[in-house]
Amino acid sequence: MQLAGVGGEADHVPLLPEIHPALNISTPINNLKTASSRRARNRFSEHLKPFYREPYFWHRAYYVGASAKRR
Repeated sequence: MQLAGVGGEADHVPLLPEIHPALNISTPINNLKTASSRRARNRFSEHLKPFYREPYFWHRAYYVGASAKRR
């Protein structure tokens, strides 16, 4: 998976990944959420402690839409 675009909002992070159509989208998205959560918790644990008491960092749900490159 490669990221073709990344955005940032106060309450969500929009990504534009390039993933082969034959792949299951949930696997790379879950891997990305797991790795980024672990990295943020390790690096900013004291700062995040008052805000994230639950065992998950990101919301468990996500939205997936498809797009195609213009020819």
